[in-house]
Amino acid sequence: MSYKLKINGTEQTINFLRNFSGEIFSKKLMGKLANFVQFKIKDRTGKGFDTEGKSFEPYADYTVKEREQAGRQTGFVDLNFHGTMMAAMTHTATEKQASIFFIPSFDKNGTSIPEKAADLHYGDPEQNLSAREFFSVSIDEVMLMEKIVNKHIAEVIRNHGGR
Repeated sequence: MSYKLKINGTEQTINFLRNFSGEIFSKKLMGKLANFVQFKIKDRTGKGFDTEGKSFEPYADYTVKEREQAGRQTGFVDLNFHGTMMAAMTHTATEKQASIFFIPSFDKNGTSIPEKAADLHYGDPEQNLSAREFFSVSIDEVMLMEKIVNKHIAEVIRNHGGR
C-alpha cells in the first residue's frame, strides 16, 4: 500500500526552480564556494588551527631552531615558512563542482608543493611529521556554505520576479 501526498503549490514551485536550475547550479556559485573554502583554509591555518578549530601540535625542536634562525615566529604552528605552499593553492569551477588544489611547483629543495601539503596534512613518519589536518572543511564551514548557496538561490529567484 502506498499513499501519494500532494501539497498545493509545490508543483508550481518545482517547475519554477527547474526553469532556473542552470542559473542556480552555476559556475558562479561553485566559484563562490571554492573561494570561501580557500579563504577559510588559509585563514585558520595561518592562525594555527586545524579543520576542527584545534591548535596544531607544536613545531619539532629542529623546526623551531630553523624558524628562529630565519626570523620566523615559533609561538604557534602556521604551516608558513616561505609562503609558497599557501600561495600555490588555487581552484577551478564548473557548473557542477569546484576543485581546490595546489599548483604544481617546487620549493628551493625541489619538493613539490602538492607533496609538501600532503605530508603536512597526513603526516609523514619517515620525516617525523605529525598529521596537521588543514586541507578540509569543518561542519561549521559546511553550514556557512549552505548559507552561501541559499543566498545565491534567493538572488536568482529574486532576479526573475520571484517573491
